[in-house]
Amino acid sequence: MVNFKEIAAGVLERNAALQCRTQQDIVSTVHSLYADPERRAELARRAGAFLQENRGVIAAIAELIGAAVKTEDESAPEAADFFEGSPVAK
Repeated sequence: MVNFKEIAAGVLERNAALQCRTQQDIVSTVHSLYADPERRAELARRAGAFLQENRGVIAAIAELIGAAVKTEDESAPEAADFFEGSPVAK
């Protein structure tokens, strides 16, 4: 996943998000999800699965950045250090 449009398309393809185009769409969607806990839980489950499937992409990008930085400065931090404390680091 390289950019927001690609990520948005990915979550929508997997039914892991709902797209709202207008303010009324947002209001209707929030009301609908509030009234349907099962649908809400399924959406959250799919979103979590999408994040898990794509977690390695961010780590790979961090490794590439870390390698590029090390070529110029051998004291550069490890790529994993960039994400210390974030969910991506796990």
